[in-house]
Amino acid sequence: IVLAVTALTSFSEDEFVEVYIDDKYNLDLKKWFKDKNPQALANMIEKMTEAYRKDYWDADIKTVKKLLKLYEELEKEFNGES
Repeated sequence: IVLAVTALTSFSEDEFVEVYIDDKYNLDLKKWFKDKNPQALANMIEKMTEAYRKDYWDADIKTVKKLLKLYEELEKEFNGES
C-alpha cells in the first residue's frame, strides 16, 4: 500500500526520500517498485516535487534534482521514450 504524502503525519519528507528513494534499509526498493508498480514510484515522486513546489517541503535542490532525474528515467523506461 502506498500512501499519499499528505497522509503521513509522523514521517518527514526527508525520511520518506531516505527510505523509498535512497533505500536507507537496503531493501532494493527502487527495483521492487520498477518491477511491481512503477506508477506508484512515479506518483510518490510527483507528490514530493509538488510539496516542494508549493513550499510545503524545504528540500535541498540536490534532492529535488535527484527526484526529477529518477522521474525522467521512469518516463523513458516505461513510456518508451528514447
